[in-house]
Parts: sequence; structure tokens; C-alpha cells
Amino acid sequence: EYSLSEKGSSLMEILDRLCVWGEVHKHDAE
Repeated sequence: EYSLSEKGSSLMEILDRLCVWGEVHKHDAE
């Protein structure tokens, strides 16, 4: 069974923030 390590979990937090940032700034690219 696969589970995220502590480092993996901290990376998910960063990716989550990156997704939010992308949503906020996606209109700038259009």
C-alpha cells in the first residue's frame, strides 16, 4: 500500500497553493 511520506505531504501543500495561484492568474495569460 502506498502512502505519502512527511516530505510528500508538505509537497502536496505547495502544489495546492500553486493551483490556487494558477486559478488567480489564469486570466492574465488570456
